[in-house]
Amino acid sequence: MYYVNIINPPDEQKEGLLPFPKRGSDQVPVISPFYEEDENFGVLVDAVDGLLLSGGVDINPILYGEKKIEGSPETHSPERDKLEPALIRLFLEKEKPILGICRGCQMINVFFGGTLYQDIPTEIPSSLCHSDPKLDMRKRYETLMHDVILTEKTVLASYFLKKDIAVNSLHHQAIKRVASGFVVNAIAKDGVIEGIESEDTEKNWIFGVQWHPEGMAEKFPEQKIILEKFIDAAKKKMT
Repeated sequence: MYYVNIINPPDEQKEGLLPFPKRGSDQVPVISPFYEEDENFGVLVDAVDGLLLSGGVDINPILYGEKKIEGSPETHSPERDKLEPALIRLFLEKEKPILGICRGCQMINVFFGGTLYQDIPTEIPSSLCHSDPKLDMRKRYETLMHDVILTEKTVLASYFLKKDIAVNSLHHQAIKRVASGFVVNAIAKDGVIEGIESEDTEKNWIFGVQWHPEGMAEKFPEQKIILEKFIDAAKKKMT
């Protein structure tokens, strides 16, 4: 049996939007009980085989050397801003797989030295709609908002075996400068970066996507491939 460590906001957990396994599965998600690194932190990392960083509130721009811009909402989580970089560092040391979804994708980029657009409509006025507040949360997860173009010869493109896919979209922030050691594997037609992956996924399986495959998988089964590949990578690291 192997474990997947999931950082998960309680409201999303209640909505059942994360890829919790079906009864009888050998996939056991473990929601981190920590809000900061302590003496027991390493025990958790040793006990699980992969890290899934879920969506959530904005990352404090201080983490990537910027000040808050006008128009960007003041919705930060100091706890997650401290906890997630510590987890990434330890999972990286263990060469265990990391998957970032939405905020998780952004945190991976920030951890490795990249930056973010703090508010897409403010900083890229010509952009597509990447978040529709008129839809309730469940509809936002299930509604296809726009297409993303998969970058040729990336590992993500090899998973889908097609040039573009339709995705949901719930983000108002996005990657601006891509971190060193990563390549863009998905991009929206307005130029907004929608996914990244590590340059050497054999050594370090690290992926981030801006959309929410866990909210699409039931209606659009092809999205399961991202989660399945994460599980496959975690199996290789079974403790």
